[in-house]
Amino acid sequence: MEGVITAKGLCKSYKNVNVLKDVCINVKEGEIYGLVGKNGAGKTTIMKILLGLVPKTSGEISLLGASSDSDLRIKRSEVGSMIETPSFYPYMSARDNLNYYRIQRGIKDKGCIDKALRLVGLDDTGSKKFKDFSLGMKQRLGLALATLHSPKLLILDEPINGLDPEGIIEVRDLIRDLNQKSGTTVLISSHILGELSQLAGKFGFIDKGRMIKEADIGEIESAGSEETVITVDSVAIASRIVSSEFPEAQFTTDKNSIHFTSGYSDGIITAFAREGVNVKGLSSGKETLEDYYMKLLGVNKNG
Repeated sequence: MEGVITAKGLCKSYKNVNVLKDVCINVKEGEIYGLVGKNGAGKTTIMKILLGLVPKTSGEISLLGASSDSDLRIKRSEVGSMIETPSFYPYMSARDNLNYYRIQRGIKDKGCIDKALRLVGLDDTGSKKFKDFSLGMKQRLGLALATLHSPKLLILDEPINGLDPEGIIEVRDLIRDLNQKSGTTVLISSHILGELSQLAGKFGFIDKGRMIKEADIGEIESAGSEETVITVDSVAIASRIVSSEFPEAQFTTDKNSIHFTSGYSDGIITAFAREGVNVKGLSSGKETLEDYYMKLLGVNKNG
C-alpha cells in the first residue's frame, strides 16, 4: 500500500446493517483530502476506523506506513484528530486544559503547550475560562489539542460545523497554515462544500457507505462546465417544463432555483414566460463542488 492513509475493501457492519461497503481511499503525504458525503454516508465511520475507535469488519488499512494491528497502535500516536467536540473543563483556562491532556498523554515537553496555543492564536487568552470562549475559540482549542504532539497527520470531522462566518475563516486559515507551513497531511470532512473546496486538493465522494469516486481539484475543475441558475416562483412547474421541452438538458434544483448547463438559457426562459413561470433571478458561473457531487449521485431531472 502507498500513501499516508490507504484503505482497500474497507467494510463495516453493525448487526445486519452495512455502514461501509468495500471502501478504497488513498491520501498522499502533504495533501488536504476532503471527504464529501451526506450525513450518514459513512464519513465519520471511516475516520473512527482509521483512528482505532471502532473496529473494521473487513478490509485492509495502512496508516503512516503501518498495517499490522500492533504497528497501527504505535503509529496512531503520531496522528492528531478532532472527531467530535473535545471535552474541556469549563472553569479551566486554555493553557490549563492543554496541560491536563499533556500529562494524561505522557507528553514530556511542556513547551508544546505554548507552541500549540500560538499556532491557533489563543496564546493571549490568559486565565479566561473555557466556558467564556466563543464557539470559534473552542474549535481552535480543539485543534490545539489535536496538534499538541506535532502530528504528521490530522483527521478532522466537521471542524467548522456550527461556526459563524468569521469562525469558519479562522479555522480554514489555520488548517491551511498547518498544511503549508508544517507539511501536515489532513483528512477532513465537512458538509459545507463551498469551504471544503477552498481547502482540499483531493476529494473522496461517499454515498451510502460506498466510495463512488476520488478526484483531485484539477479534474473537478476541468470536468465542470458553465452553469446557469434561474430563480423561479415554482420549481416544480419549471422542472416539468425543462424535462418535457429540453430532455437533453441535465439540471438540478434547490428550494427556489433550477441549475443547468449553460447554452439552454434563452430557450428555457422563453418557455417559462410562455407557461407563466415567473423568473425572479438569473446568474451564471462555473459549476461548484456541490454540483459535481450531485451529478455523481445522478441527482438531476427531478432534483
